[in-house]
Amino acid sequence: MELNDQSQSSAEPQNLLVRLFEYIEEQTKTIDPRGFNLSKSTGFKCAASDIAALPGIELDLKPEGDHVWMRIHRLESGKPPKVLPEFSLFIIISLNPFGQLPTLNEPAILHKLSEMAKIENIDILEAEVEFRASVEQALQEYLTLW
Repeated sequence: MELNDQSQSSAEPQNLLVRLFEYIEEQTKTIDPRGFNLSKSTGFKCAASDIAALPGIELDLKPEGDHVWMRIHRLESGKPPKVLPEFSLFIIISLNPFGQLPTLNEPAILHKLSEMAKIENIDILEAEVEFRASVEQALQEYLTLW
């Protein structure tokens, strides 16, 4: 009876090893090695030199007992830049950086145009075209900063 117990206990590691090899063989069938070859990739890829100067990224750190290839700090959102004071009433800005893009404040623009229409010595159509163009240009310039 002792002999049988020894043969079963020695067969167990062999059985586990055989099952491990079978598992590895099945995994090699399902893993596509082409996915690990970046030189043939057509999607997004970048080198360390491309991202080294970006804010919040540190490369090739060697703290004691470890090696960190890349560390990315969590970026904090800041306040949006200020609009030029003469256009601040005419551009709507969200304080949420993931919110809506800055847009024109159409009611404020219409109010300004109605005030301009009250002036007697002005061509209202020409004034409206000039005013809208200046507000649109201010918005486009602001969007590059935002």
